[in-house]
Amino acid sequence: MDEQTVSRLFQRYYQGTRTKRSKRGTGLGMAIAKQLIELHGGKIEISNQVNRGTHVTITLPPKRKETPGIVT
Repeated sequence: MDEQTVSRLFQRYYQGTRTKRSKRGTGLGMAIAKQLIELHGGKIEISNQVNRGTHVTITLPPKRKETPGIVT
C-alpha cells in the first residue's frame, strides 16, 4: 500500500485494495476497529513498507481490577 492508502484506512467506506472479487466488503472494518479500540482507551497504528508488508499495532491500557460493590 502506498502512503495515501494507509492514511485513509480508518475512513468509513474506504477500501485499501482493489481486487476483482465479486463479493466485496463495505470498508467499515478498520473504522469500527479504531472506534472500539479508542472506546477502551487504546490506540491503533499502521506502519507500512511498499511491497514489503504492513504492520498494525494495537495498544490497550492494562485491565483495571474491579472492586466488588453493594448492589441494591
